[in-house]
Amino acid sequence: MNRLTKRNEDIIYYTKGKYSPKTLSADMEPWEVRECMRKLSAYEETGLEPEDAKALYSANSNIVKFVMDNKELNNKYNTLLEIYDKLQNELKEYKDLEEQGRLHIAPVADGTDIFVPYTDWFDDENVKEVIKDTYVHGYTEFENGEMNKGWFLTQEEAEKALKESEGK
Repeated sequence: MNRLTKRNEDIIYYTKGKYSPKTLSADMEPWEVRECMRKLSAYEETGLEPEDAKALYSANSNIVKFVMDNKELNNKYNTLLEIYDKLQNELKEYKDLEEQGRLHIAPVADGTDIFVPYTDWFDDENVKEVIKDTYVHGYTEFENGEMNKGWFLTQEEAEKALKESEGK
């Protein structure tokens, strides 16, 4: 840990500053006081009392020592850490994409059969039919609109929408 303070009996020193490592609080610059306050604030936001933090540190040290002493467990632990890091990075990428408005979740998988009500307005007979197509993310929405409005997952739904459009 990168400590900012050091206790010597009843005196607490600032470990940096112009008289490092024994700068008294009275000799600290204002920015050094702010640095200490930021670190103290971060610690206090954990909600831990000093005894709790020491107990957690001790328990964590024992777990780490046990894992390090057990080679097979150590290898599994390292593998889990790598997987965890990879998942954290992927999650961060997805959150970044979502914040940028670039994350779009497809309603169905690419290649799914879909059914599109079709009317040929240029044909004299005004042909109306349901066409079977394949879903392609982005293209299908661009070409046919939203699912259950411009295209459907079953032929029955598409035929029903086609009949309803005839009544309009």
